Amino acid sequence: MEFNQYVTDAIRTESQIDKVVVNEMLLTSTIQVLIAMGNVLDQIKKHTFYKKPYDLDAMYTHLVFAQESLNTLGTLQDVEILNDERPIGVDTRIFHSVVGIATESTELLEAMDLYDADLDYTNLLEEFGDIDWYKAIGVDTIGGDWEDILIKNIAKLKARFPDKFTSEDAINRDLDTEREILDTMKQGDQSE
Repeated sequence: MEFNQYVTDAIRTESQIDKVVVNEMLLTSTIQVLIAMGNVLDQIKKHTFYKKPYDLDAMYTHLVFAQESLNTLGTLQDVEILNDERPIGVDTRIFHSVVGIATESTELLEAMDLYDADLDYTNLLEEFGDIDWYKAIGVDTIGGDWEDILIKNIAKLKARFPDKFTSEDAINRDLDTEREILDTMKQGDQSE
């Protein structure tokens, strides 16, 4: 299947809404917890795969921020969650795409049971497919070209790792060069 055809086929099954109506405190505090813990998880990944030392000060900052956000969530009363929903000014399709990817990523983490030697590969593949479905919504919303995204991603990786992966190259990235490569991605009418 062609990548852009996948986007066309995927968005056919998309649920669309006129506006995002949520409890903003519930949403923002939840996202803040996920971002903080995602940054801790990113440090674990970089330490594991790149041998990058932990930045304990940054890790502590993220953990404190997550705890503060959890404390805010703990103060919400049921009636506030149910009755204090308002529209927020975010593109509904971008919201659907980004939040969907985050929730499917959570399902991937759940599927990767660290204590079960018998991984359910069918479930893992299904979750990868669901993430692609949500990515298709985002790509379509921005007017991106799926093939161009993949080409630019490989070009960025070739700039980062000229010969092959090295921990040194992974840690000491040339972010300006990588951004120049990514800025040439097709984005609908925005790049014309």
